[in-house]
Amino acid sequence: MMSMMLAALALAQSPTTFPSTETRSESPRSMLTEVRLGSYYPWVDRPLDCTPGSCPYQSILGGAMLLVELEVERELFQAFGTASLGASLGYAEKYGHASTTDGSTGEATGLRILPMKAIASYRWDWLAHKHGIPLVPYLKFGFQVVHWWVMKGNQTESVGTAAGAGWSYGLVGAGGLSFMLDPLDPRLARDFDTGMGVNHTYLFAEFNIAEVNNFGAKKLNSAGVAQPATLDLSSRYAMFGIAFEY
Repeated sequence: MMSMMLAALALAQSPTTFPSTETRSESPRSMLTEVRLGSYYPWVDRPLDCTPGSCPYQSILGGAMLLVELEVERELFQAFGTASLGASLGYAEKYGHASTTDGSTGEATGLRILPMKAIASYRWDWLAHKHGIPLVPYLKFGFQVVHWWVMKGNQTESVGTAAGAGWSYGLVGAGGLSFMLDPLDPRLARDFDTGMGVNHTYLFAEFNIAEVNNFGAKKLNSAGVAQPATLDLSSRYAMFGIAFEY
């Protein structure tokens, strides 16, 4: 009896241990969502025969737009880096006041754009996952179509029978660098994965090259003179944002 009591007392005084959460593996990765913004200046004036100061976009709108985009990607390959296919949707607008022939300021006018992309991307995240180096370079390439419309007051502007709206399309590419935030607070990152299914969170910066002018297509105007078939929405611009991989 005494020996049983001593054994029970020893068991009660021994420290109780629980399984550690440090060894919990992350959930599977399959998707990536990005939210980004940047300063976008479309090259509307590039194909026009105009002098600086008299070009329509420069003289009326004058500056860059704030472009906001949402992108979703499906990850298809993860053996040595991550390859994915995705789509994005964006929005930007810019307003100004046109000058009338007598020099006075006319009614407010503006340009709105709705860019849509289908893209393929590759992220070299092998070092981040295998060795904890939080920098992830990446490349993107794809096709973009942009719906645009010119506003005059609260209505879409028109010239004669031609509406001030249309579509521009072309090719886009981007290169960027992501910084994985997980090493800054591993426990919070693990809880984010457990509770929300988000494996990794990134901040990123990227540089975009867009040639969006219907591949240089021309059309004849009423005078028989060749002119651009649509607005040239090509540009070179930087974007910054946050990405969630889940």
